[in-house]
Amino acid sequence: MRLFLQMAIVVVLTSSCYTAKSLNRTIKNQDREIISSDISGIYELNETNGNRNLYNLLKSNTSFDYEMTFVDSTIVKLKLIDSTAIVVSLIKDDFEIESFELKGEIIDNGFLTHRLKKIYPFFPVFYIHWETRMLLGRDTQDQLLISYGRQSSGMIFFYGAGGGYNRLYCFDRIE
Repeated sequence: MRLFLQMAIVVVLTSSCYTAKSLNRTIKNQDREIISSDISGIYELNETNGNRNLYNLLKSNTSFDYEMTFVDSTIVKLKLIDSTAIVVSLIKDDFEIESFELKGEIIDNGFLTHRLKKIYPFFPVFYIHWETRMLLGRDTQDQLLISYGRQSSGMIFFYGAGGGYNRLYCFDRIE
């Protein structure tokens, strides 16, 4: 019984609800499809059908404690370095304001970011788990599609709760 409990704890700590297939399913549910992982280019800062900031969305996968950036008249430049990293730059009037590197890998014609995970395990008394993951790619309309998945869960003694969501964001490509 003790071995079973230890194995269950290891499986919970190393598993993820957000795989490339589940994030790709979110895109297909909106009747869209990623056709290319070549996402290098310059994109509008705000989402096509909303007010979501592309730079802050991508930066949210680097740290849970990131500072949001709001700058008017800016664009975002994405550069695929190799199959394991993207450089994301915020540009205003042809000058780079900020940039960071986003790690991941190319899977299913898209760029899948590494999991951003934060876990506080003190079994069986206390447990908190946060996770974020994204799948990026271009569609047939040359838009940047981002399937974004986030989940959180927790437990105190034997009472637990959790939740999560998947969302699809679309950004227009300028160049």
